[in-house]
Amino acid sequence: MAFEGNLVADLACILVAFIWGFNLAVVKDALSDFSPMTFNGLRLPIAALLMGGFTLWREGRIRVRPGDLALLMLFGLLGNTLYQLLFIYGVHLTKAGNVALLLSSSTVFVALLSRLAGHETFSPRVALGIVLSLSGVALVITEKSQVAISREGLFGDFLILCSAICWASYTVYGRPLLKRYSTMSFSTLTFGFGAVGFFLLSLPALAAQDWSAVRPISYLELAFSLVFALAVAYSLWFYGVSRLGSTRTSIYGNLVPFFGVTSAWLFLGEPLTLQQVSGGALIVVGALLTRSGTRLRETAR
Repeated sequence: MAFEGNLVADLACILVAFIWGFNLAVVKDALSDFSPMTFNGLRLPIAALLMGGFTLWREGRIRVRPGDLALLMLFGLLGNTLYQLLFIYGVHLTKAGNVALLLSSSTVFVALLSRLAGHETFSPRVALGIVLSLSGVALVITEKSQVAISREGLFGDFLILCSAICWASYTVYGRPLLKRYSTMSFSTLTFGFGAVGFFLLSLPALAAQDWSAVRPISYLELAFSLVFALAVAYSLWFYGVSRLGSTRTSIYGNLVPFFGVTSAWLFLGEPLTLQQVSGGALIVVGALLTRSGTRLRETAR
């Protein structure tokens, strides 16, 4: 029974990786009708309500300690408002395939920030992983067809890297709060605060949006992104963490670039070049080395 339960969790994590990879092509296409702020201004609040309902169903209640309110709001703004702002404009400006590859570098930034924060130590294997991943990032960004498109594409790559750093900061510096909150409660609370912040910023864009120009398919893409890529995928991911542990679950995140690049190629017609594939391979291999070589400090447990 335990094996069967773990198999279901493994399959759930693979499904999440597919959803997240496919979602990049979905979002990219929807942004041809929606402005970036309008798309996320609708997507995040609705997804936050769905996540909140699921968390209440699973855990019965969501309790916030008064002394933690300011911190939870801060991490909500960092890990969701700011992250989503950088992410959505990055997707708008660069290729969906590049987004899938560059976001994988967040593992490297988590390792670096964890080292600076004194949470983890790492071996020479991690140093090699960091070098390989950053080399892969350089290959992806300097790929000839990407440079030839425009400076917008390069700026979009830069925004995605900034979003990866933002997510890594949220992951590392939010860790102490996980001693007082479950992973699901922490994520739901910070996502909710972040969604409120983003919605307030998006109000001018929502008012200016030309709704008559939005194709029906774009509304379906919006629905897919908020229901499956956020609410459903987060819930399945937390299920994986509860059954498999965070380390084993996180390994499945390395499938996202494959699904993302493949979806961008199949559905958006984005070309695949040898340099892009080589850069992506270096990023993923570096991420795997980085993840396997880090060790928690005994004092930080």
